[in-house]
Amino acid sequence: MLLLADLLVAIGAGMCNVCGVVLLGKAAPAERVGAFMGVSESAQGLAGTIFPAIGGYLHQHYGDWAPGALSGVLCCLALATFVLLSDGAAAAGAEEVEEAAAAAAKAGRRKSPARKKKD
Repeated sequence: MLLLADLLVAIGAGMCNVCGVVLLGKAAPAERVGAFMGVSESAQGLAGTIFPAIGGYLHQHYGDWAPGALSGVLCCLALATFVLLSDGAAAAGAEEVEEAAAAAAKAGRRKSPARKKKD
């Protein structure tokens, strides 16, 4: 049963990583995407070295439940952050579509130069 729970945690962590990378890529300015991704991956590597020690400390001093409880709280915070950011990204995307449609409509109202017909 513990192996199944660990498998589900691994799958969830992998999916969470994809969400974070996608949101980060959308939020970063185009010329800085690489820098943002580099900082993100560095932070993940640092977390992979620090948080096992924190989990061990919690387990030793507070019991078996403590690392899981902290993980659950952090996952809930991450989920809330992703939901808030993706709603904002969707709203920003809708604004961009409206602006593009307005620009296209404005361009359509201008008189286009006469085109030569090909024989």
